[in-house]
Amino acid sequence: MSQNRLSVGITGLNEVIDGGLIPQRSYLVRGSPGTGKTTARKNLDKATQK
Repeated sequence: MSQNRLSVGITGLNEVIDGGLIPQRSYLVRGSPGTGKTTARKNLDKATQK
């Protein structure tokens, strides 16, 4: 069954997570300082406002 996915705005990350995030799900993003968590969130915000 194919599900619609939401692009995170980062091509490489989309590939790793099979095309994007599944809408209406919760995701926990964790990592050490400087690993790009905030940057990923900003890209996701831009991608969802299209």
